[in-house]
Amino acid sequence: MCALIQKPRLIICDEPMSSLDAESGIKIMELIRSHVKMPGRAVIVVTHNNRIFKYADRIEKMDNGQITTLKSSI
Repeated sequence: MCALIQKPRLIICDEPMSSLDAESGIKIMELIRSHVKMPGRAVIVVTHNNRIFKYADRIEKMDNGQITTLKSSI
């Protein structure tokens, strides 16, 4: 998670838990979530892993090129 050191305003993650065991994946997602709680920060995560959904404020699904909102707490 070297990307967090400079405190960027936007982080884009592609399958951030793909090669991690469950415990390490949770730690990474909690770290990412704590970063995004700072003002002016956003994280976009692309994943097939539904364990990540609980960390999301908004979930979009792409199906046949169409984007549909699944969950939004914004």
